[in-house]
Amino acid sequence: MKDLRTGREWIRVLSSTRLRTLDDAIVWVLSHEAFHFLRRTRQIPGRNNEIQADQFADDMLRFYLTGT
Repeated sequence: MKDLRTGREWIRVLSSTRLRTLDDAIVWVLSHEAFHFLRRTRQIPGRNNEIQADQFADDMLRFYLTGT
């Protein structure tokens, strides 16, 4: 995507996470949204964007599934 006025360009990064059960989906979605809340209230570092929220949710899902 390119801003014709300023010449700035954005690259969109897409990812996918395989959710095998409803429990996995609930953990992932709640973790994703929790990241937005925690970041907005400055309880965790980072930028409040979808890429970092997805990564946080992936990490929390991994912790939920493996315990590590």
